[in-house]
Amino acid sequence: MKKLFLILFLNSLFFSSSVFADRFNDVPKKFKDKFSNAEKLRIDGEYKEALPIFTHLIVDAPKSVSILYSYGILLAEMKRYDESSKFLDKALEISAHGENDLQFLNTRGWVSIMLGEYEKALEYFDKAMSDSKYNDISDLLKMKLHNNAGVAYWQSDRYDEAAKQFRLAKSSGSQLADKNLRMVESVLETINSKDINIPGVFAPVVGSSKYDFHIERQKKRITIKLGIDQSILKVFISSNGRYLITQGNGGLSYPKARMIVLSAKKKGISDAFVSSTLNWTQFVEADKNETEKK
Repeated sequence: MKKLFLILFLNSLFFSSSVFADRFNDVPKKFKDKFSNAEKLRIDGEYKEALPIFTHLIVDAPKSVSILYSYGILLAEMKRYDESSKFLDKALEISAHGENDLQFLNTRGWVSIMLGEYEKALEYFDKAMSDSKYNDISDLLKMKLHNNAGVAYWQSDRYDEAAKQFRLAKSSGSQLADKNLRMVESVLETINSKDINIPGVFAPVVGSSKYDFHIERQKKRITIKLGIDQSILKVFISSNGRYLITQGNGGLSYPKARMIVLSAKKKGISDAFVSSTLNWTQFVEADKNETEKK
């Protein structure tokens, strides 16, 4: 669940038909068949079968950028983003091509988003979009770069810049970017509205926790400070997996949510803040039970 809601707004990491076999023409000849087999398994979604082959290939040819890159992709597809970033960085470090390979940069930026490293993601996307080869790449890759950059801006609460990137992705034919653009425009509308009672997509966050078992203790502390009934507090899960406690259900304009936050700060909740609820889901006990069963 941790990354589910963020993924809904992102383009897929790679082209569905992509095979990166010997992308940089540096796989030793005696390992080419082994590598091609591992790549086919990865493309077919047979990740568990591909993993041990790649593990051996990394030992057999530790300086092959093609192998490092594809292994990084496999780990990302398995949602092992920390490990993925390490192998992609190693590939970038030793590659004479990677820093100028726009698809490579999109891949690395995508993984950074999944790690919550939005500024780092934007560095990769900006480098790709400012490269001299940008005009020569396919509309599909342009679409992915701009939509993913839009998501990174969105997650950084830089809504105007997010909207600009989504418009560029939409112009390349992205239906996903069109959906993202409409949501970001609704954020901008409620931020800029002079009527504080207009329905919006914001909530006043008065507490947060990395772990669900800290929530009840947090809620008790907050109700005492705010002098309110605990039933007023609601719990949501954000796109980065953090549990956020709000005063009310959200759906407020930015100005109204900010008024509540300022009031909470005066009552001792110094870390209260306003946040968009667009990529949240409400936390219920069933979520916790399902996690425990797994």
